Amino acid sequence: MTATAMWAVPLIIGSAGSWVQIGAAGAVVAVAFLVWTPFHGPLGGRSVAALAAREARYQVNRRSAEAVFVPRYLQVAAPAATAKGGRRRPVVAYDVPAPVGNARVVGTISTRTGDLAVVRNSNPGRAHFFTVALEMRGDSVGLESEHDFGRSHQGWGSFCASLAGDASFIRTAQQVTRVVPYDTADHSMWAARRIPAGTNQLLTDSYIELLDQIAMHTEQHRTWLVLRVPVSPRYVLEARRLAVGQDGELMLLEREVEAAMHRAAGYGLALRPLDESRLGAVIRSLQDPDYPLDMVAEMDWARSWLTWDTRARREVVVSGQDRSWYTRTGVVSAVQVEAGRLSPDFLHPLLSDVAPSVVRTISTVIDLVPAHVARSRAKQDVTLDTGAAREALGRVSDGSEEQQLSVSQQRLADLRVSTRNHGAGWSMTITLCTPSAADLSAATRQIEAAAEEAHITEVRWMDGWHAAGLVASLPLARGMAVRR
Repeated sequence: MTATAMWAVPLIIGSAGSWVQIGAAGAVVAVAFLVWTPFHGPLGGRSVAALAAREARYQVNRRSAEAVFVPRYLQVAAPAATAKGGRRRPVVAYDVPAPVGNARVVGTISTRTGDLAVVRNSNPGRAHFFTVALEMRGDSVGLESEHDFGRSHQGWGSFCASLAGDASFIRTAQQVTRVVPYDTADHSMWAARRIPAGTNQLLTDSYIELLDQIAMHTEQHRTWLVLRVPVSPRYVLEARRLAVGQDGELMLLEREVEAAMHRAAGYGLALRPLDESRLGAVIRSLQDPDYPLDMVAEMDWARSWLTWDTRARREVVVSGQDRSWYTRTGVVSAVQVEAGRLSPDFLHPLLSDVAPSVVRTISTVIDLVPAHVARSRAKQDVTLDTGAAREALGRVSDGSEEQQLSVSQQRLADLRVSTRNHGAGWSMTITLCTPSAADLSAATRQIEAAAEEAHITEVRWMDGWHAAGLVASLPLARGMAVRR
């Protein structure tokens, strides 16, 4: 904005300052303000420059070699993509899609409960970081008391707080939850083998129909935890005490992950490490819901990626094992969540209350912030919210300023010294998978309705850039810029 407004300086300095020149200078400043300032409403909290840059990026990518991604191991059998007018479109044959960047499995950590694959992410101009993925084993479902319900949430919060201190090198925790309709095939086969001969066919058909109706409104969930460790200068110095180069970095990472898993067990969280084959199966299944999550035979990092067609604006078409899947991703930041005291399970409508069922992946990224840093930010928020609340006294208000001030003051109280609490940044992505474009539009409306029930004011769909959204929903700890 400043660089744009600087064009007004030559119109004023070194001249008589006529009204025409002053008006032109004012017009330049106004254009600079309007072009670079984010606006809510039709612009969706973006600036005109951001919308123009996104459109330019989409047009360039649609015409570039990234339009259709084909993994290297599938490039022989990949169909040639053809554009309008018979012009052949380029097909990329890399190991991973472009939004994934330079990421690969570089080693394995041996833990008490199994091997753990280490993914190294090293993009140009950025410090590389490591990620490891573990499956979160849920408790048995059923009725539980409020004490047990709150204890599980408190355990998760205490676990994150134990990782947020300066003594820990883990800076990001990502939870990826996969929600799919309940598969009644196994139960149908079990029932077919045990139905006595001569049973009334009407009774049998009605039971199968009941199972089909249950499948439409019943879902099953799988959740994974991803820990991200940035390789900071302090991390490098500590790793050099163990070994030189990447070996020392991996040895330090093993120590950090072992400590995190030990803390998780102490807080009642059951974690199962994912080796390269299991991680590859999860990544592939998140792209292709027809692929079983636990089919690990002959699976590795390279074979976990499928063909992506990113030419459309509103979706990414993934060529699955049996059919194509239309994928769309929406982003929710903390700004899009209503201010107020929310229950720990405020995302329940998105996780369990979508009917008919929609195949979706919900990824929440938590940036772990040490207490002293979070306390400084909380003081600034209270100061700003106090000023906003005072300004609201002189006009008709809906009470949002007072509510926001109350929340800021509560957060500052929670971060006071000796509480052992830490801060957190938060963002979420919602990725939908449907077998057709028409189903995708209907699923989008369902998710928006569920998000409204979950106190979310807006879901920003990544139109023109859904490939990056799909990557953000994978267990790679992407989706939010981490403050250092």
